[in-house]
Amino acid sequence: MAVRLIGSLLGRACCLVLLAGCQKKAPVIIVEQKPPIEELIDQLATEGSGTVEVPFSELIASVSGKRIIPIDKNVPEERALIEDLSHVIGEVVEELSRSNSPIRQEKRINEVSRHVEDALLTKLSLHPDWGCGIPVNAAGRVQRTGYPDLRAFHHPSQRVIYLDPKLFATGSQNSSLRTFYYTPRRATSKVTEDASHLLIGIEHDGITGEWEMLSFQIVDLCTFQVRLKAEFQASNRDLYGGEGVLFRSNQQRSAEMQQE
Repeated sequence: MAVRLIGSLLGRACCLVLLAGCQKKAPVIIVEQKPPIEELIDQLATEGSGTVEVPFSELIASVSGKRIIPIDKNVPEERALIEDLSHVIGEVVEELSRSNSPIRQEKRINEVSRHVEDALLTKLSLHPDWGCGIPVNAAGRVQRTGYPDLRAFHHPSQRVIYLDPKLFATGSQNSSLRTFYYTPRRATSKVTEDASHLLIGIEHDGITGEWEMLSFQIVDLCTFQVRLKAEFQASNRDLYGGEGVLFRSNQQRSAEMQQE
């Protein structure tokens, strides 16, 4: 149901890749036709107020045709990969928490996040065992916005790794508020390779103008579950600019207020 729904929302006939967990084996390919709008609405309406839980690995596979490869810490090269990465993240956390850090000048946590991304990119690019850059999307263009933020390459294991740093305020780790977003677009997908997907969660003190980094976690998104909450929306232009308007009062006063 979940993967069929993804295909429905993406539109047109689509080739969906189903993965059994994140096993390192060839995916099963299933081709499904776009269902009629009635079937799509019925799927949404019967899945608990339009909310559907989807394995992230299946979502990525359906959109990009690429696999999420799990990290196996029992493999020496992959264990070393995590150790190297954690050391680099630790350096970034320490440096950005200093009193003279540029993040102290930022007022919004989103602006702080950009500093974290840039610092990770620089440090991994300079590391002898790593390479790092901004992902190139399916159209062949370097794209900064959207998931994932960074594409890294670990030379000893020959592993491509997509990295997505996220900042969260201390005490909010168990919050149910939405903090992870992924918009499925095939034409501009930034996932273009079979790879590991790691989220880097960095805890900060939540104090604007100080932004001290307290701790971090590395999360393998192989078994990650995301929720799709479908809603049908429209803008004011759609509401008030169409043929459905039956009556408009004298709008002179409204126009005068907009000019003031």
